[in-house]
Amino acid sequence: MRRAVDDEALEPLRTALLDRARADAEEWVACMRTRTAVELEAATAASEQALHEARQSGETAAAGVMAVEDAAVRKQARAILLNARRAVYEELRSRTHGDVRRLRGDSVYRDLHQAMTVAGRARIGSDATVRDVDDGCVIEAPGRRVEVTLDSLADWALAGVLADSAEWTP
Repeated sequence: MRRAVDDEALEPLRTALLDRARADAEEWVACMRTRTAVELEAATAASEQALHEARQSGETAAAGVMAVEDAAVRKQARAILLNARRAVYEELRSRTHGDVRRLRGDSVYRDLHQAMTVAGRARIGSDATVRDVDDGCVIEAPGRRVEVTLDSLADWALAGVLADSAEWTP
C-alpha cells in the first residue's frame, strides 16, 4: 500500500535538517577558506622563493631553461593548493558524515527514514523493494537502484553548499 506523504508535516523537519546542514557546511567552508588561505600564502611564499632562486640561476642559463623552471614552480604551487583544498574537503566531508550519522540516534531519524523511503520509491516506482541498511535504505527495482542513506544525504547537502561557493573547487 502506498502512503501519501504529508509535505507540510515534513516541511519543519526538512527545514531544520537543511538549516543544520547549511550552518555546519558554512562553518566548515569558512574554516576551509581560512586554512586554504594559509596554505596558499605558504605555497605562494615558497613558490616566490623558488622562483627567485630560479631567476638568479637562470640569468646565466638559456631563456628556455628559465621558462621550464617557472612552469615547474607554478605547477608545484598549484599542486600544493589543490592538495590543501582536497584535504580540507575530505575533512569537511568526514565531519559532515559524522554529524549527519548522529541523527540515527535522534528522534527525528524515524521520520527522516520514512521520508527517504517515500522519496526513493517516488523516484524508482511503486514496484520497488526497500532494503534497510545501517544508515538508511536501498530502493531497487529491475534495472534501477537508489541509495538513500545519511551519508548520501550529507554528500548531497555538502555538494549544494559548495556549489553556492563559486570560488571553491575541491
